[in-house]
Amino acid sequence: MSDRIDTPAEGEVIIRMYRQGLGDCFLLTFRGESDKPIHMLIDCGVWDSDAETMRRMAKVIASVATATNSHLDLLVVTHEHWDHVSGFLQGEADFRRMTIDHVWLAWTEDPDDAVARKLKREYAATRAKLKVALARLQGVNPALAARLSDLLVLGAGVRADPARAMSWVRGLAKRNARVRFCQPPEVLELPGSSEVRVYVLGPPKDRAALRKNLPSERQKAEGETYLRTAARRADEAFFVAAEHGLKSRQELGPAERQSRDASLPFDAAHQIQPKQAQRVPFFRHYYGFGPKHPESWRRIDGDWMNVASEVALWMDSSTNNTSLALAIELKSSGKVLLFVGDAQVGSWISWNSLVFGVPDLGDNATMPGLLARTVLYKVGHHGSHNATLRENGLERMTSTELAAMIPVNRASVERRQWKMPFAPMYAGLQKATKGRIIRADEGVAAKPASLSDAEWQAFVSRVTTTSEYIEYRIR
Repeated sequence: MSDRIDTPAEGEVIIRMYRQGLGDCFLLTFRGESDKPIHMLIDCGVWDSDAETMRRMAKVIASVATATNSHLDLLVVTHEHWDHVSGFLQGEADFRRMTIDHVWLAWTEDPDDAVARKLKREYAATRAKLKVALARLQGVNPALAARLSDLLVLGAGVRADPARAMSWVRGLAKRNARVRFCQPPEVLELPGSSEVRVYVLGPPKDRAALRKNLPSERQKAEGETYLRTAARRADEAFFVAAEHGLKSRQELGPAERQSRDASLPFDAAHQIQPKQAQRVPFFRHYYGFGPKHPESWRRIDGDWMNVASEVALWMDSSTNNTSLALAIELKSSGKVLLFVGDAQVGSWISWNSLVFGVPDLGDNATMPGLLARTVLYKVGHHGSHNATLRENGLERMTSTELAAMIPVNRASVERRQWKMPFAPMYAGLQKATKGRIIRADEGVAAKPASLSDAEWQAFVSRVTTTSEYIEYRIR
């Protein structure tokens, strides 16, 4: 089968989800003016970097080039995460050979936006502290160090640098692409087509919403997300210890010394420094020194670093909330495609207050109206627990044609012991779509009892599966 995509029929859209591994890469093709195909690429990345994944990624980028005749009308990059942007470095030579007319990024990537610059500075500062923790963890808890490094792609050099990948995308402006920094509640027209309207949902401009990654106790009690257990907060002591952890107490100033002492579980009078303890036979025998000593688990001097993984997860979620989230409307039918990046709780909730400037559509141009008309949901964050809301999200997607596409990879998430897709969310998704779910790793499941043979056949007849991608047509 050829990778080339011909011009869709009038009112039709072709959505191609690539199967490179755990990551997002979607190619949408619309019918444009003069019956030309309009190609819109949303993200291009993968988490892993083993040889087999890199081989698949190379084939994906080659497929994108063939499908579009090396011409992208619009490139959308949702946020600065490796599994969404790695392809722009891994396939940099291929992308440089493409013609890219327009680039859409979130306002949080705008170098002229003061709030965006501040967010970038805060992120960089926290990332630097995590690197300190990672350096110390190597000798105390190698397993946790490996997980932390994997989570934020820390210490892997230029090969795994999401900031550099995003910088490369922003730099497309120097190659004559028109770069736009989108913010809600803008309503945009798809370049090259007057028949496709795009609603910018997020990221929110409100800082509190940007930082809200987990549900409140009320929201958990009411079941707004699919996770009901309380989440632990990252300990402020980590920041103190990470910032000053490589210095001795004598090297710290009075304010630094006070903040570090306040973060420790024991007063100085009751502390035994590691160098002193190593000279005492009792401590050498019963507590051990070095990660391979059988008794080293008894020591607590490295416990402050265990919270580093929580801080890393908080950073990961905060970046997810900067996702450029879009509702793409086919004007002729009113059908909506929902591409939310990895947006989490705060972003989703902020969409309820948006007022879009399309007065002739009335309630159809509100968030409830857009969700009710959604016929395709690109499931956020590979199906994680807090990237799809329930009452203000999935339960409002009431179209009888609703289908979902999940860019997930079972082998990759199981290796990391991540719960993706999260079982309660997946059950809700099955109910809302009546089983019309397409997974990047497994394709289309067996026919569910909720659909008749005719309904199921109407669905699967619009799905094409190859080793590189799964394609779905909406008419």
